[in-house]
Amino acid sequence: MRTKMFNSSILNASFPTKSYSLDFSQLSRVQFNCREDYFNAEMNVLKCADYLTTMPLDITNVNRGYAETYLLLWMNGTSDFTFNINRTVSKVIELNISLLSIYVAFVAKFVILNRDKSKSEDEIYKYVVPSLLDYCRNHQISLLPDNLLTTVNTENRVA
Repeated sequence: MRTKMFNSSILNASFPTKSYSLDFSQLSRVQFNCREDYFNAEMNVLKCADYLTTMPLDITNVNRGYAETYLLLWMNGTSDFTFNINRTVSKVIELNISLLSIYVAFVAKFVILNRDKSKSEDEIYKYVVPSLLDYCRNHQISLLPDNLLTTVNTENRVA
């Protein structure tokens, strides 16, 4: 009996999986007072972004709300990055406003992991839009009209 418990704890430590039980409630207590606070928050921002971009949309998920709020507070205050929403992405988000949190999660993740490309809106757009569309496909969000999907795919073609 003891061996089984030992083995299962080793497996859990050795093979971490994406947990659906992450608790972001403690992030609501974090305060951003200076630039260093925003920089130090980047690991938590990445955790929030990963959570938001892997979980299905569920407005009743309180944990999702904590992750969204933390992410938006960080994005609003960081001076290391600027964030914009282009016209095509606006059209996608207009169809389902809940996709805004998914979009900003992909953007935040991209700029943190690709600081050298974070100043180029084109680079951000080329990564984020296909990721957003994949998210919609993977979670059966079929609110994208064909003409909009064609526009998005045309704008994302690499020359």
